[in-house]
Amino acid sequence: SDMYLQSFLNHSSESDHLSPIDCENFCKKFKHLRVLNMGSAVLDQYPPGLENLFLLKYLKLNIPSLKCLPSLLCTLLNLQTLEMPSSYIDHSPEDIWMMQKLMHLNFGSITLPSPPKNYSSSLKNLIFISALNPSSCTPDILGRLPSVRTLRISGDLSYYQSGVSKSLCELHKLECLKLVNESKLSRMVLSEYQFPPSLTHLSLSNTELKEDPV
Repeated sequence: SDMYLQSFLNHSSESDHLSPIDCENFCKKFKHLRVLNMGSAVLDQYPPGLENLFLLKYLKLNIPSLKCLPSLLCTLLNLQTLEMPSSYIDHSPEDIWMMQKLMHLNFGSITLPSPPKNYSSSLKNLIFISALNPSSCTPDILGRLPSVRTLRISGDLSYYQSGVSKSLCELHKLECLKLVNESKLSRMVLSEYQFPPSLTHLSLSNTELKEDPV
C-alpha cells in the first residue's frame, strides 16, 4: 500500500487472470508509478483507471483479447515504452500521434492510423516498432517516423507489397528490418523492394523465395 511506489514488476511464471476491479483498485492506489510491468498476468480487458497513472514511462500488459487501442491510453503523454506482445491491434486512435515521447512499441501486431488532417508533427523519438501491419506502411505514416531504426513488419506482404516496398525509403535511419509474410496464397517479389541505404540487417520469414535476388 505504498502510495509513492514508482516501479511495479511482476515476474510470476504463471498466467493468472486479474479481474477488472483489482486492476482499477491498483491504479487508484499507485498513482506515482513510472514503471508498470504486469508480466504474464492475463487481463481480460483494458484496465479501467490506467489513465490516472500519468507519470508512466514504461508499460507492459498482457491482454490477448484486445483488438482496439483505447483513446484513454493516448493520454499517457510521458510514456516511452509500450509493450503488449500478446495483443493484435486492428485499430488505433488518431491521438497516438500526440504521444511525442514514445520510443518503443512492441505488439503482436499494430495498425497505425493516418495522421489527423492539418497535423504536421511526427513521432520523432520512436526508434523501435514490432510488429507493424503492412497496411500502415504508407509514405504518409512512415514519413512521420523519422528516427525508426528497428522495424518488424508482419502480415499479408504480397497484398500490400507495392505500398510497403515504396514506403520503406521514407525511413532514412532504418538499420534493422524484418519482413514476415503471412500470406499462404502468394509469395513476395523481393526484387521490387526499395531499401534505404542505412539498412545493415535484413531478416525474411515465410517469403517462399524461389531464387536468390541479391
